[in-house]
Amino acid sequence: MLEVPQEAPEILSTSVTFTSVHVSWTSPFFVAAPLIGYRVSVTASDGTDNPNPGGGRRPDRVIERLVSNMAEQPIMSEVVTLLRPDTRYVVNVAALNKFGAGVSATAVVRTLPHNVGEM
Repeated sequence: MLEVPQEAPEILSTSVTFTSVHVSWTSPFFVAAPLIGYRVSVTASDGTDNPNPGGGRRPDRVIERLVSNMAEQPIMSEVVTLLRPDTRYVVNVAALNKFGAGVSATAVVRTLPHNVGEM
């Protein structure tokens, strides 16, 4: 029986700027069906980062990208932009086949803070 990928991709590296994160990864070693791409999601995870003026917390914003596997490169990468400075983010990368997304690899990063002299 074929199913979604049971292994997670391996995140090789992450790097950040004030407003972006660059993540690179390799494919899972064993997949039951050919991969068609990857789902990369970046979620703000600081409670103080996302205040709701009406009280309570707003749901954290999730930025999700689908990355094609057409080139079948040994190392894949993606840059996610429009992030907030000095904010903790959880990055997830999952392999996709025709049955759906598999297990995610996870990394936690923090974007760089703006220095007063750079504003």
